[in-house]
Amino acid sequence: MSSIRGEITHFLDDASTGDSVAIARLWQKVNEDVHDMAENICKREFAGNTIQPTLLVNECYMRLYGKEGVLLTWENRAHFFGSVARSMGQILIDYARKRNAQFRGGDKTKISIDLVPGELASPETEVDQMIEPLLAALEKLQQVNDRAADVVRFRYLLGLTQTTVADLLNITDRTARTDWIWARAWLRRELSNDT
Repeated sequence: MSSIRGEITHFLDDASTGDSVAIARLWQKVNEDVHDMAENICKREFAGNTIQPTLLVNECYMRLYGKEGVLLTWENRAHFFGSVARSMGQILIDYARKRNAQFRGGDKTKISIDLVPGELASPETEVDQMIEPLLAALEKLQQVNDRAADVVRFRYLLGLTQTTVADLLNITDRTARTDWIWARAWLRRELSNDT
């Protein structure tokens, strides 16, 4: 496993020069892991999800490397996979917003209708209302405890195991568990304060 870590770090360093061959080698090396991350995210999505893991991986690649002249550098594997996780999460949020906008009429004229609380509510509405506060809380958590925020992204958004997260962040299983418990409590408190 340590030789694989070293290889990925070497590929990350080479890719940071902007060399397209080095970037292709990096993505070839991490493709299976990134695809597994995408599958975990897609499994957690709603039942009618139409975005496929391969599409999510490709879109993530385009967001990370699609801008001409932008050189991306990562400190280590955890930083790289954290960037991939954030990118995938944002892609799904953008996708859900676009889908919901089309579902609700897109650019058609909106007419305001007052409803009794709970009337005509749908599960999508509740999820949409939680996305923004959760992302804002995760950003605040990132400022308070960067590693705990990464643990949340890896565990919750990507569905990775505690052992895998510990390996990615180069920490012990016990530290990953402690960060997970602390971060969940912190997020619960933060989200309850916003409501």
